[in-house]
Amino acid sequence: MSAIKKIVVPTDFSASADLALEYVAELTKDYPEKEVTFIHVTDKVEEGLEEKLESIKKEFKSISEASCHALYRVGDLTQEILQFQNEHGCDLILMGTEGREGEEVLSHGSDVMLEADCPVMLIPTSTSVKAVKNIALALDKEAIDNSASLEVLHGLAREKDAKIHVITIDTEEKGEYRVLETNEDILDYYLETLDWKYVFPGSKDIEKGINDYVEQNSIDLLTILPRNHARKNEPSKGKLTKVLSLHSKVPVLAID
Repeated sequence: MSAIKKIVVPTDFSASADLALEYVAELTKDYPEKEVTFIHVTDKVEEGLEEKLESIKKEFKSISEASCHALYRVGDLTQEILQFQNEHGCDLILMGTEGREGEEVLSHGSDVMLEADCPVMLIPTSTSVKAVKNIALALDKEAIDNSASLEVLHGLAREKDAKIHVITIDTEEKGEYRVLETNEDILDYYLETLDWKYVFPGSKDIEKGINDYVEQNSIDLLTILPRNHARKNEPSKGKLTKVLSLHSKVPVLAID
């Protein structure tokens, strides 16, 4: 199974960007073969910009052995990040967000999450940087569209020796829900060597059911499979993805 090796971290030198720096350092600290690129997007070249980027490199290298690069690009934030990812074939885009009080910042993260053709992780300022030990994978009741995307989850869980909680919200709250046979086969294949379980929390509100489970079970990372790029099933508009990225108190990883 493949692992995340090349990571792009957009930075605007804010507190949320600093948190993203700490988080990516936690993900890479035991993996010197990984490569991290910090990218600052601006509408014009700023005085002292190169010095700021150099300070980020120094801070990151003080807590991680992964190779590190820092650069800037001029243009629209979302489009420049997506273009950089397309040019360099990155495995993960990791962004800090301000949550409820930073809707403009969050909208950029949500836009990138919905448009990128690689995994995107959003780190809310409400989270604390710690080792990833419990990962939740939220699935709906439809068939998994791109099963190969679970390779990313497998690689991350294996690296961190983390337990995976596959959750599907039982909106009818009957306690009788059963996973689709096709999804069960896919999960058995991609997660077979990991510590994982399937659970069906009852809640009429899917977002609340997911967030309640995350809080009650010490989940460190919430993983979702957006359907906005779906090929086998009807593409979605990403409403739940946006809502979860806005309200989640833990990092959200969208695998597409």
